Amino acid sequence: ATDKGNEAKPVSRIESQRMIGTTSHVSTAVLDQDRLAMVMSKVKQSAGSSVLRTPSIVLLDGLSAGYSDIAQRPFVVDVERLEGGLNPVVQVLEEGTRIQVSASLVPWEGGATSRIQLHSEISWHKIVGFETEQVFGIEKSATPIQVPTYVVKTAIAAEELSETQVLMVDPYLSESVPESPEASESVLKRLSYVGRSFKSAPPTPQKRHLIFLLQPSLQKSGL
Repeated sequence: ATDKGNEAKPVSRIESQRMIGTTSHVSTAVLDQDRLAMVMSKVKQSAGSSVLRTPSIVLLDGLSAGYSDIAQRPFVVDVERLEGGLNPVVQVLEEGTRIQVSASLVPWEGGATSRIQLHSEISWHKIVGFETEQVFGIEKSATPIQVPTYVVKTAIAAEELSETQVLMVDPYLSESVPESPEASESVLKRLSYVGRSFKSAPPTPQKRHLIFLLQPSLQKSGL
């Protein structure tokens, strides 16, 4: 017997998702301080390169922590009819880079100093575009919805290091960024109509590659 007051109501539901999978690439190198100084010198000499410093991540032995510059972007991916009107269905996607690291002490046979087993996982989230589709049958006219194209790349690297060594991780992440505009413009460029004759060519997109440098250090108890 079924209680009429608690009868289950029929539920209408549709789900759709498209996923495309492929392999990702990662290269690593263990640098000593001399090689690190050489790499940093080359980077500083290049006009198209920049070094971004991130906050230090404090870990307990065997535990993990992370750092991210993730931003969220909403998309109206569907519309449902409710009493009193229409309700947009919003999907929030993340965009940016997230790095998760963990470290554990490893006894070293070559001496009393412990070495550090460093494990890193880098994920890159990018919305490469979206299409606007028209859905019919909800209202008298077509209802627009958004169909985003979303890419996630993940690279995992682990190495055993000493405090003086640096793990360089190249997860083969690149994106096109607009070339930075000139710091100053001539007076003629700022004048209406006249400036049109002196406009420079539109900026050319440049590829930016992300490379990560991870250097572990031991924080002794009581300090």
